[in-house]
Amino acid sequence: MSLKFTVVATRSLCVLGLCAFLVGCGTESEPITSKSTNYEVGGDTPGDATSAAAPATGQSASTSIATEQTTPKRPTPMNQPPAAVASSPDVVQPTVEQILNVMRRLQQQQPKQGSEDEVIADFVNIQTQVIQAAEMLIEMKPGDDEIQEAAQAKIEALTAVSQLGADGAIEQLFAFTEELEKHPSEQIQAFARQQSFITLLNAFSTDQVSDAQKVIDAYKQLAAQQPKEGGLLQFGRDVSSRFIEKGMNKQAADLLLYTASLVQPTEDPRLNAAANSLIEQAKFAEVDLGARLNAVADKEEGAIEKFTEMLNALTAGETVGATTLQTLMQIASMLEGQHGDAAAKVYDVLEVSIGKTSEAELGEVIKESIDKYRLRSSIVGKPFALEGNLIDGTPFDWSQYKGKVVLVDFWATWCGPCLQEMPNIRANYEKYREQGFEVVGVNLDEEAQELKDFNALQPLPWPSVLSADPAAVGWDHPMVIKNGVAAIPFLVLVDREGTAIALNTRGSALGEKLAELFPEPTAPAGEVPAATESAKPAATATEPAPAETEKAPDTDPAPTPKKAESAPE
Repeated sequence: MSLKFTVVATRSLCVLGLCAFLVGCGTESEPITSKSTNYEVGGDTPGDATSAAAPATGQSASTSIATEQTTPKRPTPMNQPPAAVASSPDVVQPTVEQILNVMRRLQQQQPKQGSEDEVIADFVNIQTQVIQAAEMLIEMKPGDDEIQEAAQAKIEALTAVSQLGADGAIEQLFAFTEELEKHPSEQIQAFARQQSFITLLNAFSTDQVSDAQKVIDAYKQLAAQQPKEGGLLQFGRDVSSRFIEKGMNKQAADLLLYTASLVQPTEDPRLNAAANSLIEQAKFAEVDLGARLNAVADKEEGAIEKFTEMLNALTAGETVGATTLQTLMQIASMLEGQHGDAAAKVYDVLEVSIGKTSEAELGEVIKESIDKYRLRSSIVGKPFALEGNLIDGTPFDWSQYKGKVVLVDFWATWCGPCLQEMPNIRANYEKYREQGFEVVGVNLDEEAQELKDFNALQPLPWPSVLSADPAAVGWDHPMVIKNGVAAIPFLVLVDREGTAIALNTRGSALGEKLAELFPEPTAPAGEVPAATESAKPAATATEPAPAETEKAPDTDPAPTPKKAESAPE
């Protein structure tokens, strides 16, 4: 057999970067000729030698096939088994471990930079090679673990290209998982059933499958076969979240209740509590919590009344579960900054519900949260004062700010939302400072050195007040305790008389409030004031305010639904 024929027969191995495993590949610099190999060759044609040796030059595996495919917007993945390798003494077959290593490297490989079409094409080429390697492994009939890893790799690759709109990819996925279910190994069969459902669920989430009942039936069939343990409950929560994302709240609630019923009754108290949590989450799905919150945020007419009705429905009855109470606490904190009237309703309901929980520790946490809320919400309308030390250890003098409008910013260098708010505060500070606007920070860092390091890199033009007591720092800062601060950034706007007039004026709300306090001077008739850079509001002032950083609760927060990535093991 000539080398020319052998190269054609073993091309699929070279595409996968396995040319190095073929006897006689030679070095990177030396072409394969009759003088450099023991093989009998048909001729020393440089072109033939180069084509055989190309994959050994150090290029990525994807380069070898990049020139043979176009770069369409909707690429079609190649999913044909690699060409059969001729049974010849000229070829050394790669081992299972060698192919596994190549497949794993391909899974980590990133597409080359280029235009969008070029990146997509190279990405598809890489996934094609993953598929080819996986199929080679499965054909070699190794152990169950290796087959499962190869099957997982193929499924992930096909899923990736299907999400790019590749024609036929989703059909290939279904066909492959159906074929796997016929495998003689029980381990592979169980794996295939799980992957078959996950493929269906992902297709449903991406609108490639529209039959919701088909997904529900498939889930119930799979879930009924799983061990009755916590992993099953988490899986049910994940699946239900996909229906919530599509606005199918009733179906989501039904799935949660069905999943809980699979493990109850149980003598395991932890498992029973987890199942009860799913039942409570089903109630939130039934009342469409997301829609109620959106209506409040959009300030729709009657939104507060409907929101209050929902709260009463969730907490009706003699007992209220831990998940419900924890979720309501999170909602209250989320609403407080921009929707204080709705937050007040939640805190009112929480106060009534304390006596309905059997968990004394949780009840204490809720009571503390409510007390802090009452304290900080009472700040407005009262004189406000700051005490503490400056970064150099000298006492802070609040009296120096008499007659000024002051924004007091509770923050820390480790608080992401605090730092995101800084450009907005600074833009307004620079705009209104000459008119009598000042900013003072209250720093919650545990160590003063952290603030010093921060200022060394990006100094703030206003001071920060630290605790004068080295044993009372962070969330124990006296100003934090005094004002009931439970999340940062927490902002207090103080007028010229030293009275707190607004809380949490973040984002555009700060600029709007300052514009009321510092109105633009009226131009004489016939004159138009010239626009200046300082008169223009900062771009960040109109952006949505970032989320707050809360003090870590002593109890576990209510579980948040996540997209299903895998079935329970």
